[in-house]
Amino acid sequence: MPNAAKHATAEYKHARSIVVPAARRDPDYRCPYCGLTMVERKLTHPNETYDCGHAEPPWTYGYAAWHASCNRKLGAEKTNRNRGTNSLGL
Repeated sequence: MPNAAKHATAEYKHARSIVVPAARRDPDYRCPYCGLTMVERKLTHPNETYDCGHAEPPWTYGYAAWHASCNRKLGAEKTNRNRGTNSLGL
């Protein structure tokens, strides 16, 4: 996993220890990616949890709590974009 090193930094671990519990405590917190609260998201993703994500424009800079599935979806999209496609379009 190429991004694993940045998730092991003291800065990331410290941010995660703050933003994830804060989002769990706030029932009105909305994911920066999908804009849903956890209650709204669990209607379609019953096992959803929060991840600490690297916030990016147009949202904020630094770290933010994201729904785990939203965070991983964005990460996969960025990875696939960076890889490009092969001659078969795969």
